[in-house]
Amino acid sequence: MRFPCATRPILVFSEEQDARRVLEVLPKRFGKYGLTVHPEKTRMIHFRKTEFPSGRKGADSFSFLGFTHYWGRSQRGDWVVKRKAEKSRFGRALRAVAEWCKRNRHLPVREQHKALRRKLLGHYNYYGITGNSRSLKSYLYQVQRVWHKWLNRRSRGNHMLWEKFNLLLRRYPFRKHGLCTLFTQRSYDTEEPDAGNLLVRVCGGFGWVTTRFCPENICNI
Repeated sequence: MRFPCATRPILVFSEEQDARRVLEVLPKRFGKYGLTVHPEKTRMIHFRKTEFPSGRKGADSFSFLGFTHYWGRSQRGDWVVKRKAEKSRFGRALRAVAEWCKRNRHLPVREQHKALRRKLLGHYNYYGITGNSRSLKSYLYQVQRVWHKWLNRRSRGNHMLWEKFNLLLRRYPFRKHGLCTLFTQRSYDTEEPDAGNLLVRVCGGFGWVTTRFCPENICNI
């Protein structure tokens, strides 16, 4: 196997003892080739589906590559691993948009709209996966609210009411999100450096998960 710098794979085991054995041997194996395992990001977590009265969500979850992975029920009632945008990433992306709108609020509306469309498209291209539609809708709504806020502060006497802003959105609409699979090659700009070229697959199985060991060099194993 060939590991680039800071590789973050996920290893899934059905038995805890197997996960612990691999976690114990892995640093020694990597050490033979001059590689190291990140002591803080490498961990073992319990990731089994757990039945709740609501039947909607499992007990365990973990965050990986900007997504929170958790157990949930599909539309057919089967247990599946679902993914949604991590809360910290959602907030960080929204704060970045707010800061941009604040610094560029005096630009022509057409230029602001063009830039915000690209930012939304980059967000959609990375986070537009099945099961994350609610987060995408919320992100679009919050971006519109932020834009309205800073357009409203371009001058002291000319306030933009929501009725006027809705008319503005008709003239300069934002593209709504479209869903795609996590492993589809993306052709647009995205917010994440590895988007569109992900080397990780999340198995729909169950058990123990060993995640995030980060070799610091490139080496064949």
